Amino acid sequence: MTSKKSKYMLIEQSIADKIKRGGYQPNEKIESEYELCGIYQASRITVRRALDDLCACNILYRKQGAGTYVQENAKQVIGNVDKKQIFVIIPFFSRLMSNVAQTYLPEIYENIDNDLYTVNAVMEPAKEEQEQEFIDNIQKQNVAGIIYYYFNRYSVLDKLKQLNIPVVLVDIEPADNPFDSVIGEDFESAYRATLSLINNQCKKVGFFSQYAVGMSTSDLREAGIRQALKDNGIEPEERHFFHCSDSAIKSDRSNYCWILDIAEQYLKSNPDLEAVITANDDSAFSLLGAAQVLKIQIPEQIKVISYGNYSLCNLPSINLTSYEQNLGRYAAEAAKLLIQRMEGDLPGIQQRRIIRYKLIKRGTF
Repeated sequence: MTSKKSKYMLIEQSIADKIKRGGYQPNEKIESEYELCGIYQASRITVRRALDDLCACNILYRKQGAGTYVQENAKQVIGNVDKKQIFVIIPFFSRLMSNVAQTYLPEIYENIDNDLYTVNAVMEPAKEEQEQEFIDNIQKQNVAGIIYYYFNRYSVLDKLKQLNIPVVLVDIEPADNPFDSVIGEDFESAYRATLSLINNQCKKVGFFSQYAVGMSTSDLREAGIRQALKDNGIEPEERHFFHCSDSAIKSDRSNYCWILDIAEQYLKSNPDLEAVITANDDSAFSLLGAAQVLKIQIPEQIKVISYGNYSLCNLPSINLTSYEQNLGRYAAEAAKLLIQRMEGDLPGIQQRRIIRYKLIKRGTF
């Protein structure tokens, strides 16, 4: 190979191999740039580039005016450099962090071989203007694959396409998604929940979401409700189906009670409702709070089914029926899928893995 890039990479590999064999000892001075030029038949620019890279990786270090030396833990660093690096990107969304820390990340670490891969968890940038720097940093670190706990950051997603490396999206799937994904059975579960409500003599079934239209999980749940009603000869009533608008979400984000106020208006506008399926537990908690303000009896007057099964659902004052979404199962499946993609064990077509939800019945149903 004759390109400068190939040449300096070969020099880097040769020096690293010599360190691994014990040809260079920790803190030993290596040959000068001039001597290395003769050894590798390379220009000084090429040799210096190789040494710069090895110093940047903490395999070598320089002493001003004295030369270049081997780091104390160079063998260990080289071992890590030889591994393929995987980034796990988690959303800049604080409510998810406890679940991510407790169930999501441990399952990813458990399902990825530490002898072959290095896993680093990073948070997506808080602001859009920081995203390109974030992507550039991933590129510089030679990341081989990414698991992205995606939360509707289309701008991040577009920039990830620049990297041309395997990416697995978790939980939410955007329109025209080019990547592999692990998602929940959102349509199917909502369909089953609606059938259960119909079997309990509920025909006026609605959907309440704190999200705007366009989030795949929320949209698919709504679609499942509508289809189950139609399949049973019940025409869905549009006023029973509610999504917050983008403008309402952005303008009211600083007000902690904004969704409670909207839930109260939703219930006032739909006094005939017999059951509501909510987008997630956050939406459900607000709906239950609004029902309490309006003195609507749950489940006698309105039954409520939700998604998430947060720990708060079990409180006696809440007692919420909710589909359990096990982040650990998402994580384990995403890790396996990414490794298969990285190792070339999958066909070129996009892969979608679907996680089944379990309904935890409590007092709101």
